[in-house]
Order: sequence, then structure tokens, then C-alpha cells
Amino acid sequence: MNKYGLFALLCLLPICTTAVPPSTPPDKSPTWKIRYVLFVDTARNFRQIAMKAAHENADVLRSHNENDYLESDELLTPTTVFNSGTAIVVLQFDRTGRVISQHPLLSRFQGMHRPNALLALVNRDDLHGKPYYFADWAESDSESVHYLPAPCTQVDRRRYGRLVTYTPLVGGFGCREWTAQLHRAQRPYIDVTSYGERGNFIGRFMGWAGFGDTPKPVIGMHRKTWLCLHECPSGEQPGVIPDIRTWARKHRYPIPVAPATQPEYPDRETED
Repeated sequence: MNKYGLFALLCLLPICTTAVPPSTPPDKSPTWKIRYVLFVDTARNFRQIAMKAAHENADVLRSHNENDYLESDELLTPTTVFNSGTAIVVLQFDRTGRVISQHPLLSRFQGMHRPNALLALVNRDDLHGKPYYFADWAESDSESVHYLPAPCTQVDRRRYGRLVTYTPLVGGFGCREWTAQLHRAQRPYIDVTSYGERGNFIGRFMGWAGFGDTPKPVIGMHRKTWLCLHECPSGEQPGVIPDIRTWARKHRYPIPVAPATQPEYPDRETED
């Protein structure tokens, strides 16, 4: 087993690297569909994961191996840190995939579809440089699957796999729950809470929206505090929601209710 196979099995925090030929020309057929991506984790985890990714990326660059992507985790400096310790990175794109939001490390980057349904970030000043992998573009052949297509991370693979290995740091909410709520017309917001018997929290995940999607507030409960993380209603700024019932009544929203189980859409178990 090579070091990347071992890393995929052992890593509990970082989004694992992906090894496919990045030197292959970008896939020009799909148009860029993503208006924004939202990375969520604790500020501490962002720092620790970035440090680990920087070491991994340095090894990749020293190896001169054309089959390895760099890890975007190294570049994910939070754009907002809340008092609860929850932090976010928001990247907004134009329709060509250019990052148009202000970010200390990624403002000069371009989102691209790569072969094998991978999504990557490439420095516009060095388009032939190594791409930074950040997600898979997951699709389904079935029209009944309402939580796809969606960009999903390596963490989501563990979250939804037959052997569910998510930890309290990761949570039961991921790309499938996000996309199902994003596309549910009667759902006025996206509740990103990982609900559990030991308490509710905002875990590690990546969210997104396409250019044709209706903007929805992104809210979640971390311990006993509700937060609005992104695209808050009526011009409100991201931050603490003092009283979720008052907030919901003000905006004529239903009060968030925990789902029966999480993850809500795990991979279907198959017989050996």
C-alpha cells in the first residue's frame, strides 16, 4: 500500500489527498455550476489541518510526481471565526469559476472541473501548476436521488460509507443533507446541525450553492447557541441568533426540528 492509501485509511482530521494525473488537461465539457462553497470546522482544526497539509504538499512537490494533487486544506484560512470556535471559509465564484471573494490566499484562484469528476483550485497566475483538490462532483443515475448532484469531500466518503466512521469532530451532517435541504422548495433555510444524544453541534462539512439555486440562510446549533453562518435573511450579519423561536417567527420560518437520524442518506448496505 502506498503512502496515500495508508493516509486515506488513517487520517481522522484532514481531507485526504487524491492521486490522479493532474497534468491531464482540464475537463472542458462541464460548465462551472458553483456560486459558492462554504467550508466549516473549528478554528483550531483549520489551523492543525493546514499545517499537516502543508507538510504533505511539500512532500508532493519534492517528489515531482505528476500523479498527485496538492491538498487545498493548506490554503483554507478562515474568513470568519465565531465566539463558539466555529469557523468558516467562504469562496464565491463567477460563472467561469474565478474566485471573486476576498481571501488572503485564494483570491487569485480558479475553480476547475478535472478528469474523474474532481473539483480543484488552480492559481490563475500559474494555470499549468499543480491543482489543489477540494471535492468530488458526485452524481447519480437515478432521478429519485434528491441529494445529488453535489460536491462532496473525502470526509463525506467516510461519513456515508458502509462502515460509518465519522467522529464527533466530523458529525452526521454532510454534503447530502445540505443538498437535499438546498433543493427542497418548502425549506427556507439550511440547518447544518449535527444532532446527537450527547448534544448538538456544528461539525466538519462543506456546503455549496449553484447559480440557479435560491439563496437560503445557513444556520446551525453549536452546543446551546444558534448561529447564522452565511446568507442571513433581511440583511442580517452572520453571528449568534439569540432566540431561535423569535428569529423564526420574525422571518416566518418554521422552527428547526432534528431529523429522525443522521446521516440521513448513508450508502445502502449491500450483502457480502
